[in-house]
Amino acid sequence: MSPPSGTTVSVGAAEGDHAGKVAARTYRFTVHGGSAPARVPADGCRLPSSAWSFDPAARVTTVTTGSLALDRGFGLRLVGNK
Repeated sequence: MSPPSGTTVSVGAAEGDHAGKVAARTYRFTVHGGSAPARVPADGCRLPSSAWSFDPAARVTTVTTGSLALDRGFGLRLVGNK
């Protein structure tokens, strides 16, 4: 059996400091192409289906994360069925 197909997005930790820099923020990703993912884990934790959607006409998956700390990177994966 082959591993599930998918797309990975990696986000690095924010660098530097400035006045007013926030400690955490939400992210919104728009990933083009492919088919609807079966699941979407972010930083190793599966996001609820309410956190992402797939538009089959445009072949676009939109993912919105909860608030994540800027001082560390994270990975987001769109995992397919194949």
